[in-house]
Amino acid sequence: MKKMSKVLILLLLSVSVCAQTDLSDLHAPPTQAEIDAVKAEWATRDHGVYNWTVVSTLTMGGGAFNVDIVSHEVGGNVHYAAVRYPENYDPTESYPVLIFNHGGASGVNVAALGQFQATCYRSFFVGLPSFRSEELRTGNLTNPPEIYTSGGVQSEMDGDTDDALSLLTGILALPGADANRVGVLGGSRGGGVSHLMSAKDDRIQRASIFYGATDHMTLPGLQAKMEDYVDNGGGLKPPEAAVYTYGVAPYLDGTLTLAEARLELLRRSVVYFVDELPLPYLVQHSDDDLVVTVNHSQLLAAEFAATGISSPDFEYFEYTGYGHTLPAASGAPALQENFLCQLNNLVLPVELLTFAGTCQERLLRISLEWSALIDNSAGQFAVQRSADGRNWRTVKTIDITESPNHLANYIYHDTGYQGGANYYRLRETDRDGRVTLHRAIQVTCGADALRLFPQPSDGTLTALTDTSLSAYYPESVEVFDLNGKVVHFEQLGRSSREVIDLTHLPAGIYTGVFKAGNLRMRKRVVLR
Repeated sequence: MKKMSKVLILLLLSVSVCAQTDLSDLHAPPTQAEIDAVKAEWATRDHGVYNWTVVSTLTMGGGAFNVDIVSHEVGGNVHYAAVRYPENYDPTESYPVLIFNHGGASGVNVAALGQFQATCYRSFFVGLPSFRSEELRTGNLTNPPEIYTSGGVQSEMDGDTDDALSLLTGILALPGADANRVGVLGGSRGGGVSHLMSAKDDRIQRASIFYGATDHMTLPGLQAKMEDYVDNGGGLKPPEAAVYTYGVAPYLDGTLTLAEARLELLRRSVVYFVDELPLPYLVQHSDDDLVVTVNHSQLLAAEFAATGISSPDFEYFEYTGYGHTLPAASGAPALQENFLCQLNNLVLPVELLTFAGTCQERLLRISLEWSALIDNSAGQFAVQRSADGRNWRTVKTIDITESPNHLANYIYHDTGYQGGANYYRLRETDRDGRVTLHRAIQVTCGADALRLFPQPSDGTLTALTDTSLSAYYPESVEVFDLNGKVVHFEQLGRSSREVIDLTHLPAGIYTGVFKAGNLRMRKRVVLR
């Protein structure tokens, strides 16, 4: 009997050790009713400005700019922020407004406003919020340095947006602040805040976000990571830590019900609120970001695409080889500046009148033609090509300094294109180094030359190529999963009919890249 009891105890211990946390209910996709509930709750939030007080006034940029340290109340808590006035501020004039949301969780230094002392930013009001329970520091702008701590309990991304939107209300009450020209910029945590501000408030006309989190619910791999953390411990990156702090932990300890915890995660997941975002919208990310992984932005881009919104209304740029940063060498800051400077009604050195492309199948080239009005500050055009509308490379540079003050026409024949969809844009640089990105176009070449069937498939696919276009006969195929990983490679016979066996792959959505000479043809593959 004692032996039997010991065996039973060991079995129970074994079952206990093997038990794994199951968070599938928490991380299931949201219902439309849940999405509507979050929107309804957002509509009840008060983003008014109360007890606005100028605590102190500083100067920066050698005295060119005045900066007010202000306090105001948000939800009963005192919130601190910095407001930088435009250069040569005249309260009778009109100025655009920019809210800059910082990253990290250690507060912010007013010196961060120094990045807005050049180009068109000089004529902006710029608001810099600290977030609840965080410090706003004056650093070397005052002697001694001053520290102001915002009140309230941390509420990453969710409560942060209330702080920033109330700050916006206060700035728009200042003489000269133009409510019709409001932009928001933010990265990392500030990127997530900027996403959500844009979804919550229709006063924002333009949003520029770099590596911001978009999905706290169904991001691929997120549920497994949360379950592993609960069972085995370890470390979590900031977006994952927020998922645990505001959703998983209170759900598991009973502080929140399942329904309440799901709403906490949903109201931090802008990917489900694309229909509320302003246009135009700019998102940038790096493929080597190990803090906020790039699939956050990829999912948002996919949602925009699914709703039929593309360039120039929505622009997504993905950079290769950078981590959780987008330095000047990436070109990202110049893109942000150009995008936001359009709030300032800048007169650009080039007015692009037409831009079109034609696929000339028999000549194996795409012909690009455009016309533009050029002024005497213009510098050069760079013709850029992309296979996905995100990653761009320059294929031709054209000097336009010799064509000032008149209408000019241009033509370029591209022989390095891929089969299927090709994207082109003109990157214009003026003589002062300012960069303007003009609207991208799509040219589809050989889209019907190669077809895959059946779709969806049980794993066996046939690639059929138009027999009159032998240049498109594929010599190989690479299959990529949604994370960009190659999961299948196969040499093909370069014939008009090829059979591909993908029965070893699990059900899902993939991308097949077929190579034919210098051509690359991308096809969607759906396995069931």
